[in-house]
Amino acid sequence: MRWIVRQANRRRNMADWGRAAELYRLALSLMPDRHDLAVQAGNCFKEAGCYDLALKHYDKATAHAQRAEVQLQKGDALARGGAAAEAIEALEAAVALGHPRAEARLFEISQLGLVGVVDMASGEPRLNQPLAERFLLNRLTRGGFRDRRWLGSLDRTTHEKVSGPGVFWRDHLAFLQVGWIRLRHQERNEPLLVGVVAVRARIVSSVAVKAVHLIMGGRQIAEGQAVEVSTHASGRRLYAVNIWLDSAALPVGRRALTLTATDVDGGKQVVKTIVNILRSTQGFDPSESDAFVPSSSRPKLGDARTEVASRPARVRSAARRLIETPVREILVMRVDQLGDLSASFPSLRRLREIFPEARVTALVAPVFVEAVQSTGFCDEVLGLRLDYDHSTERRYFDAKEQRRVSQMFAGLRFDLAIDLCPGDETRALLKMVDAQLLVGFNPREFDYLDFGIDVLSRDKVNRLAKSSHAASVRMLI
Repeated sequence: MRWIVRQANRRRNMADWGRAAELYRLALSLMPDRHDLAVQAGNCFKEAGCYDLALKHYDKATAHAQRAEVQLQKGDALARGGAAAEAIEALEAAVALGHPRAEARLFEISQLGLVGVVDMASGEPRLNQPLAERFLLNRLTRGGFRDRRWLGSLDRTTHEKVSGPGVFWRDHLAFLQVGWIRLRHQERNEPLLVGVVAVRARIVSSVAVKAVHLIMGGRQIAEGQAVEVSTHASGRRLYAVNIWLDSAALPVGRRALTLTATDVDGGKQVVKTIVNILRSTQGFDPSESDAFVPSSSRPKLGDARTEVASRPARVRSAARRLIETPVREILVMRVDQLGDLSASFPSLRRLREIFPEARVTALVAPVFVEAVQSTGFCDEVLGLRLDYDHSTERRYFDAKEQRRVSQMFAGLRFDLAIDLCPGDETRALLKMVDAQLLVGFNPREFDYLDFGIDVLSRDKVNRLAKSSHAASVRMLI
């Protein structure tokens, strides 16, 4: 029985939710008094999208020690399944039982309103609101985050370096990319397949891989090739997989996409994900992007790489605009100390010169609101408090303050949101903002930025920055 639990834990850690859930259910049938296994089975069924089975297993966990966790997880499962009223009721029970994460989760659900971007109620799925830029990859709607990990370092009061095992520590199969557009379905970011899309995956196997297949609806839709990249000292091989799919040949709807890798000994690894296949996207024209590959006039199943490679090269103009529409609302952030803030005043003045007709809102530490108001550079100045932990010498975003700021931004929409801090600490705060374009330093590190710059200058004597802080910030503007 312990072996079954160990295998279930292993599958759970591999994100093989379906297999882990079945193993936990088997262990629970042999040890019905293990209420913790019922919770684990429920969690895995929930992650696999089987919300009814998740709720049944949560109901089996009646031990007092599990009550708060059960109510929290039930609320999460009900929310994902679209049962808003029942979800709020369960989370309120978790709050009453003192679960430390229940209040934040309850706030998220009440803010989100459980309104997804895709309407699956009708026979053919459709977008129930336009697919705007804010629904694409790496953007978060206000209150739409499941936990606080999106805050990066601002969620932690301790900052020890965390290192995990390398890619070769176990055999596994994982999706690296499924298409290039993401949309929100209830609380999940899921791939949206439009045109010809790339499906990329990684395989680590102790045995040579001979075949790779994509399966949808119980039938094979494409066969790929596993290209061996390297071999580890342990004997495990690393493979790369790249398959092109023409989504116009796939059935419309919200579908399960399965990738299987079969080795020469007949062993098989399987990974699944949910994809959304639509024929049109309201409010968003993907053809404007160089990354978009239109479907063939006669789409067919299978790897579309040959068909794509045979198309003539497309020549585009080198002239581009970052900002396509008038800028009317700007949010500029500088949640730092007074010296850094004052060094940013020339940048605020320059922002006014570039966008004289725009309304500029500043977000600063509460103690500096009046100082920024006195400059006259901004139409409105809002405060955001970051607490400081002396033991770690880092700042963090208190959960209560996070809820207050989320409510403060509710209903606000910006054309530009700019973080003037060259450091990396506050960049994640841009994700709270409903903005068309996100701007900041170090765009390679923060891939959700739409525009950014890297600034490096060194004094030949002390090797510190030679350009002034104010000049570096003004370069961004």
